[in-house]
Amino acid sequence: MARDRLIARRRALGYTQQSLAYRLRCERSTVARWEAGRSEVSAHHRGPLAEALQWSLTELDAALNGSSDLPRADQGWWSNFVTLEQAATSVRLWEPILVPGLLQTKAYAAALIGNEDGVQRRLDRQRMVTRPGNPVDLEAIIDESVLHRPIGGPEVLAHQLRHLATMAERPNVTIQVMPFTAPAQPANWGAFLILGFDWPGGLVYLEHTGGSHSLDSRHDVEAHAGTFDQIRALALSPRESVGLILSRAMELEG
Repeated sequence: MARDRLIARRRALGYTQQSLAYRLRCERSTVARWEAGRSEVSAHHRGPLAEALQWSLTELDAALNGSSDLPRADQGWWSNFVTLEQAATSVRLWEPILVPGLLQTKAYAAALIGNEDGVQRRLDRQRMVTRPGNPVDLEAIIDESVLHRPIGGPEVLAHQLRHLATMAERPNVTIQVMPFTAPAQPANWGAFLILGFDWPGGLVYLEHTGGSHSLDSRHDVEAHAGTFDQIRALALSPRESVGLILSRAMELEG
């Protein structure tokens, strides 16, 4: 069975199998066998591997010998979610209220969060979108109301919208807007995010009035993927969306 926590940790820290192998002075195929569960990590490599992954030996042992299931929502879920988010190869998200965290500017995030540490953590998470070599494929759909909600004031919002348009130019980023003219949305279309990986499985992160939680069953992932497809079909095209975003930015700039 694949050692998903080991794979997730490597990707979260920006290592490829090859670059991790280079640091450990072993073959890439050796790292691949560890991650696939086809061989054990030798005593010679356990210390350097734990150091490279910024784990204690106890944490490394837990990753190597524990369950291969993706971490569930009741197992320190936020820490697990952030690690898995950084390991994702794709992110699909629907946000009806705010600009998604992965696309927020510093000023917009500061207006929402209000403390420097929280803002910096959010900015650190965004590196997955722009990291060289293997940036995550991001598909983001936002409601048109997001373009009018004055988070931080007109200047902050205008800069944020310009940032969205710039990010949409990246080949790995697609941004669409659900227009006011779209049919009424079902009440259960609250904000959600779907993570995809280069191994079987996925993870859904949900936000609702009572808080937030994550789901990792195949049924839940497939159900939310279907909902995302419905939302995408009703949204403006990427080109039309960027045009609307820029038009709104110009209105704010006066």
